[in-house]
Amino acid sequence: MSQPPSHRSPWEPLPPPAKRGLLIAVDGLDGTGLSTQASRLCAWLAKGGRRVHGTKEPTSGPAGAMIRLALAKRLGGRADGPGARPGLDETALALLFAADRADHLSGEVLPLLKQGVTVVTDRYLLSSFAYQAVHVDADWFERVNAPFPPPDLTVYLDVSPAECMRRIAGSRWQTEKNEGVAELTRIREQFHRAVDRVRARGWRVEHLEGIDGDDADAVHRRVVKAVEGLPFPRAGPA
Repeated sequence: MSQPPSHRSPWEPLPPPAKRGLLIAVDGLDGTGLSTQASRLCAWLAKGGRRVHGTKEPTSGPAGAMIRLALAKRLGGRADGPGARPGLDETALALLFAADRADHLSGEVLPLLKQGVTVVTDRYLLSSFAYQAVHVDADWFERVNAPFPPPDLTVYLDVSPAECMRRIAGSRWQTEKNEGVAELTRIREQFHRAVDRVRARGWRVEHLEGIDGDDADAVHRRVVKAVEGLPFPRAGPA
């Protein structure tokens, strides 16, 4: 009898940094300016002659689109009446985040890393560990994500929940799921626990504290300082 075909996991350990691009994650609460800092980091790297690609999670792929609908509170049934379902089940949402990450890595991130391109992602594993741990078992969810490669560096922007909500209120006309001072306070606590856990596994995390009153330029300078010493691959043709 013929044996079923074997399938190698696309998330085998990455080669040493000298033989690939670096994976840098920028993580933090909603309202910390992640997109701004990730974009500015990409621009700084490119100006220095680095081959760089910016990306983000949730992605614009199929699973990411469902996540965005859930976060916008537009996915789920009515909250009243027989059989009411106020929103997507939290375990299902957590699994969607993992599915989106699998698609993101295999279709975009890993091919670029293997080509020597440094990838800067606006959110990655640390954000998932913090946000999902408020709603599902943290150990279980981290096991679900265990096959995925850790970043070479995570920059955690630590802004207070009150300041995050002030920024959100000034930039959007409505809030999303998990947004509110009380909820963000719980998530921030999970961020701090997650930082301790991943550091214990050998992950490199730069925890940028005391940045509530800093403007984007000041935060950018601290992000640059955090990444300057990384073993970037030699610049080469795109």
